[in-house]
Amino acid sequence: MTRAIWGENLTVRALARGLVGVVVDGVVRDSAQIDRRGLTVYARGTCPARPVPSALGEVGTAIICGGIPVAPGDIAVTDEDGIVVVPSAVAERGYLAARAQAEHEAARLAETIASG
Repeated sequence: MTRAIWGENLTVRALARGLVGVVVDGVVRDSAQIDRRGLTVYARGTCPARPVPSALGEVGTAIICGGIPVAPGDIAVTDEDGIVVVPSAVAERGYLAARAQAEHEAARLAETIASG
């Protein structure tokens, strides 16, 4: 939490590789520049201190992010309120449940608006 682990340089590289969002279990810097470039970044906060490169990450391995296990193939669903990780083994069932819940909430909202 005292050194940023993501910033504008990594954002430029990520965008060049086609990423549209990043989840950082730590803090970032260059948030205004990242925002202008259009990359969605979820992080614990911001910090002006630059990263100290110590090791490269790994691709295709299971991790723990924010206390949540994330495995290759899992799906991260995000919006302004946060992040949900859906294990790949239950992705279809999770999608159907989320869609049903969204439809239910939309119907309740419509009822609330109609009753004024």
